Amino acid sequence: MSWRTCFRKADLSRSLAGLTFILLVLFTIPSAGQSTEKPLDCTQLIAWLTGGVSSHRLSQLVQERSIAFTADEAVSKTLLTAGADAAFIQNLHTLHALPMSAVACPATLAQAGDLIRHKQHDEADRLLRKLVAADPRNAALHFAYGYLRQQQEDWDGAFDEYSDSRDLMPGSSETHSRLAYIYYRHDDGDNAIAEARTALSIDPRNAEAYRYLGLGHYANDQYAAALRAFQQSLAREPRNADVYYDMGITLRDKGDRTGAAAAYRQALPISPSQASGAAGTCDSAQPWKYLL
Repeated sequence: MSWRTCFRKADLSRSLAGLTFILLVLFTIPSAGQSTEKPLDCTQLIAWLTGGVSSHRLSQLVQERSIAFTADEAVSKTLLTAGADAAFIQNLHTLHALPMSAVACPATLAQAGDLIRHKQHDEADRLLRKLVAADPRNAALHFAYGYLRQQQEDWDGAFDEYSDSRDLMPGSSETHSRLAYIYYRHDDGDNAIAEARTALSIDPRNAEAYRYLGLGHYANDQYAAALRAFQQSLAREPRNADVYYDMGITLRDKGDRTGAAAAYRQALPISPSQASGAAGTCDSAQPWKYLL
């Protein structure tokens, strides 16, 4: 055998070895639909409930990641206190719990969620302040505390808590989404858009992030882009009255009062209780003003 033939065979062997390595790497990379995140522990789930994450979104997350605890009767009661609805609890009962977390379900955090829903913000603040002080590196607790600050319209305080949560858990789509909203409230459309896009790059199913992307565009007077983002949000979570209110205000400011009235009428069957007060979204105008 000539030296040239030996060289070609050696070169071919190296090429085949390289191809084999590449194929092994490709087959070990999870697909886009396959979650690599840990199953959710009870603290994270209750923090999201306390932090106002919708049941629709939470159902997506638990289906994707499963749970690291058993949803027994005691846990179910704690989750109900935090704000879970019966359908969501029933959904948890159908899941197979993965390797168990040693962290117990935090009843105090669930109580804080109940207080926030009943607008007892001072008492909720007392509880959350103690929880965060006892575990300052817990991203979930900072997220819940950020939501309380948001409800109090303490935008700087909310920004600080959500920023701490993001720094501790940078891969959370929920936290980047909330930061987008805080930037919007500071009338910083560009950063609102940037944070919403970061949230969507992490999880494109996040309806809330599309809503806040729309608000960022609205803040920049980019009405067509805002309306497209709101439509994307509704495509992922159709029964969200706030998004219809956002659309109504955007259409009103765009000069389309007929469209604004139609958007508002879509919201009424979903959340009739909001008809008499402020929507709390694009601005502080009462929704009925869409029709004027």
